[in-house]
Amino acid sequence: SLSNNDGNKFCTCSKCLANREAHHAEGDCEAVEMIQLLNQLCIDLDIENKYPNLYLDTLAYTWTIKSPGDVKCNSHIIVRWAPIEGNYGNTVDSDDIRNSEYYPYLLGWLKACEHVWIWDYNANLMTLDQPYANVDVMQHDIKLYHDHGVEGIHLQSKNDFLYANTEFDDIRNYIEGRMLQDPKRNYEQELAFYTNAYYGKSAPYI
Repeated sequence: SLSNNDGNKFCTCSKCLANREAHHAEGDCEAVEMIQLLNQLCIDLDIENKYPNLYLDTLAYTWTIKSPGDVKCNSHIIVRWAPIEGNYGNTVDSDDIRNSEYYPYLLGWLKACEHVWIWDYNANLMTLDQPYANVDVMQHDIKLYHDHGVEGIHLQSKNDFLYANTEFDDIRNYIEGRMLQDPKRNYEQELAFYTNAYYGKSAPYI
């Protein structure tokens, strides 16, 4: 795996800006250089012939979130799209001011890369003890990603063993696990099944 760190510090030298412009990418899109580097590694390693089962993984994250213009990924590259700055209270394809900016980046990556995965944020990482009411949103987004041909989804969550179970993480993990198995499953039905099985007579109050 070769990915950028947290933060938003990227190169703005004239050479990099010209390179991005030449590939019809935005000036702050350092994904161009990242994919060019990974493509060159695939060539240098002769990955197609010597390591046909090897894949190079990278995050599309913060300053590499934008798709790399007309640069195409080698077939041995996996891109994990991680829109940490998105609004997880609304669906990824909503007309929300933040998501309406980010969703086209995903569509661009789907054109640029054969293997796209998703890294989604399934907890309020600033205040882990507060509820995070997005299960219905995630049901929609998981199905949308599946319909787009995304190959895998990682839902980053908080650790139930380190933090109090303040928002029924057990229910969340069960429902979203079921959605990942089959995106066509119904959230309300899964919720009813779990609460009835786990809480019994208390289920209606949960």
